[in-house]
Amino acid sequence: MGQKPENAQHAGALIGRMVGYQPSVTRPPGDRGEYIAKMDEGFRERWRALADWKEMPEAEPLVPNADEWAEQVDHVIKLVGADHVGIGLDAVAGRSAVPRDASGYRDLVASLNKITTPENVRKITGENWLRVLEKAKVG
Repeated sequence: MGQKPENAQHAGALIGRMVGYQPSVTRPPGDRGEYIAKMDEGFRERWRALADWKEMPEAEPLVPNADEWAEQVDHVIKLVGADHVGIGLDAVAGRSAVPRDASGYRDLVASLNKITTPENVRKITGENWLRVLEKAKVG
């Protein structure tokens, strides 16, 4: 069962506006925060517009459950290793996704615990992000 083209087109346009966002101004020398304030304002508008998009109800049966999602994670672990896998915290509000909101992470973690080791679950649920962010730390 496919999505109607107009729904996919609408969703793609909203996501493209957000992901491809470029501020309309350049950062001037001596900037004291004006640039980031303008950037935040423009991005915030695009983020709010994205909240208006909802999946079509007929897409609901196609959204994976937590166990199916964990099977995909297991596949990625086998391909690249658990050190290179992390749960993203960027689920879009109102979109049919796994998880639908933060309360669903408990189900994802339970499903991960069925398919991999406790050490891998710790890595996937935060340790890998912390390691990468620590390496990226400036100063």
